[in-house]
Amino acid sequence: MSPVDFKPAENFRELHLLPRVIFTIGSALIIGSFFVKSVFLGLCGIDAIFIATLYNLIVDSFLSWQAHRKLNYMLLSHCVIAAAFFIATFCFAYHVYFHGGIPGCTQPATFHVPF
Repeated sequence: MSPVDFKPAENFRELHLLPRVIFTIGSALIIGSFFVKSVFLGLCGIDAIFIATLYNLIVDSFLSWQAHRKLNYMLLSHCVIAAAFFIATFCFAYHVYFHGGIPGCTQPATFHVPF
């Protein structure tokens, strides 16, 4: 792929206006979390991106149903997966915000070398 073929606007042309705005807010939160050094802010940005993805999939499945009068199960399964990722990330962000750190099950393992 040459630099002439690269068109950044082409990546988001299938999205509706509201998911584009939410994606932009989510990416700004993620980038801002690096400067502020806040894990919670980054997780909120990831949640915003999952919400935008979920909204776009729901709208696409509704438009597909309206056009063909049958359910598109692939889009609905993607909705369920995006919703599961959103809930998992939201629960993780809740734990980080209210308990001040990441849960013990997600912390890296520490090995004690007896020297």
